[in-house]
Amino acid sequence: MIRQPYTQPKCPACQYRKAASEFRDPATGEALPACKHCMRKAQRAGGQRWTA
Repeated sequence: MIRQPYTQPKCPACQYRKAASEFRDPATGEALPACKHCMRKAQRAGGQRWTA
């Protein structure tokens, strides 16, 4: 099995490589600065408002 290296973008917050869809807002389709998981974490911590 041949895998192409680094085809997935890396989240700047958690440093994990995730699917490109993880960096898109499902409601608006706009690009997010971090993956959905990190965005939710930041929201719970009182950071910027973002719902997914």
